[in-house]
Amino acid sequence: MRVIKVNKEIGLRIKHLREERKISQSALGEAIGVSYQQVQKYEKGISPITVERLQQIAKALGIAPADFLVNKFEEAVKERFTRYEPVKLKNGIADLNKEEAGLLKAYKSIGSKRLRQSILSHIKTIAKAEKGTR
Repeated sequence: MRVIKVNKEIGLRIKHLREERKISQSALGEAIGVSYQQVQKYEKGISPITVERLQQIAKALGIAPADFLVNKFEEAVKERFTRYEPVKLKNGIADLNKEEAGLLKAYKSIGSKRLRQSILSHIKTIAKAEKGTR
């Protein structure tokens, strides 16, 4: 499912760049040796694009193949550095015991934002329930 999303994103990028350069689907297809229908399939994310084909498209559009992926890498980097909300610490020092520090370290190592949010939600629910039993 993730591959399909990437195909669509790359396809949209191809379409945007092609239109920006005022190149028709037919002209791009001719430049890379495929029909305009195949270019449509690439742009809609229906047909996966091989690395070789991506190189041909990039050359025809006058860009580097990596430019198709730049936004994906920028998003990943941005997500990595904006993942956590800043926490105000007393005197600039976190008051964590070894267990808490281990929990935080393990939590920060989880790559999936959705999974981190789910875990945090569960922990908050458990903490709230535990407060109610006191």
